[in-house]
Amino acid sequence: MRAAVIAISLLMKFTLGLGQGVYTSVGLRQGQAYFRENKGQVRDQEWKPRWDILFSGEAGGVVYHLRSDGFILQLMRLQRDNVVSSPSSYSPLRGGDWEIRREKPIILYRVEVSFVGCQSSKVFPEKELTSYENFYNMPFGVAPALFVRSYERVRYKGVWEGVDVVFYHGERGELEYDFELRGGVDPSTIRMRVYGADLELREGRLVLRTPLGELEQGVPLAWAGNRSVRCGWRIEGSEVGFWVEGRRPDEPLRIDPTVGRVWGTYYGGEADEGTGWSHRGIATDAAGNVYFTGTTFSSTQIATANAHQTQIGDDQFPWGDAVLAKFSPSGQLLWATYYGGIRRDVGHACVLDGDGAIYVAGYTSTPHTPPCQNCIAEGGHQTTLAGEEDAFLVKFSPSGVRIWGTYYGGPMSDYGFSCAVDGSGGCVFGRRDPHSS
Repeated sequence: MRAAVIAISLLMKFTLGLGQGVYTSVGLRQGQAYFRENKGQVRDQEWKPRWDILFSGEAGGVVYHLRSDGFILQLMRLQRDNVVSSPSSYSPLRGGDWEIRREKPIILYRVEVSFVGCQSSKVFPEKELTSYENFYNMPFGVAPALFVRSYERVRYKGVWEGVDVVFYHGERGELEYDFELRGGVDPSTIRMRVYGADLELREGRLVLRTPLGELEQGVPLAWAGNRSVRCGWRIEGSEVGFWVEGRRPDEPLRIDPTVGRVWGTYYGGEADEGTGWSHRGIATDAAGNVYFTGTTFSSTQIATANAHQTQIGDDQFPWGDAVLAKFSPSGQLLWATYYGGIRRDVGHACVLDGDGAIYVAGYTSTPHTPPCQNCIAEGGHQTTLAGEEDAFLVKFSPSGVRIWGTYYGGPMSDYGFSCAVDGSGGCVFGRRDPHSS
């Protein structure tokens, strides 16, 4: 099964997915959150050791790497298959001799956070676990990393003068890190520069926006001695810090933010799924619901009961159906439908109008074949397939009921890659037509 989510990093741990026997653990509980020391098992994409990484772990769907001068937040996404055909690009209706090569790349991206003005801090792991791990997947001639220990906490002592940073996991397993300031130390001393993300304050939370999704750090809490004081994020360009109110200058201070993904989910069945055209395949409404369009080859775990189309039109590669799904603000699937017929159907983009109606743009090679539950076009501008592949545009209600659908194309191949709405409720539709007139 494949699905669509997000990814962050240029680092690969090479602990999973390289075959049986490369990795063993003794005493670790499944789902246990911990900080694993680096004894040479952390390597880059060229298999070179990354000794700047001191500890690694995973919490709340976020992989992290701790360095002496900051940390890296990492997510990963399996990209949908790249289909390469030869000797020329393959059109299922043209026929001819062709060869398909399917590639399954991993998208890697990273967000780095560095401690600005960091002095030579000393890093101490705390609360060692009795368990250990062995890593055998090392380059030829390099000894395996054995008896790799893990810890519950990691302390950075003296990151700035009078400031310690402590990494640990919260009650739900999420990554947390506290700043502990001695009395007399100004909280403006804390400065962190963020690479690889745009910064935004959203209702007091720090949001890190990346090309592959968002990471969120919650509203920070702060205590001066035993008293709770007001605290918040401060953004200056690519740097973040904190403001604090209600603390006497001589009081020790502890600041506690959290970091995590807002939510993430797989969506798919027994075969392959893919996202739409770049970010255009995802849209949101004013209530925070998320809409997704793409392509599926799965015949199960896609459509919800009583959806517009509950069965796939054709699950044979390279056909497949378009799909439209609606998720709640907390990531729960509300409804989902196939959209396609007996040939290839691809959803590329979706957008919402002011009334909450959803428009989906894509392309299809399915002809008009009643009964029209599986018809691409119904009640729209063009109700017949004019070329080998035509663009399509379809409108759904907020509850997933199709309002109308239309082909849009000429005698050759046409593809719908984008759509937008105007203030009067009209929809602007973008297509590519290298041959049609």
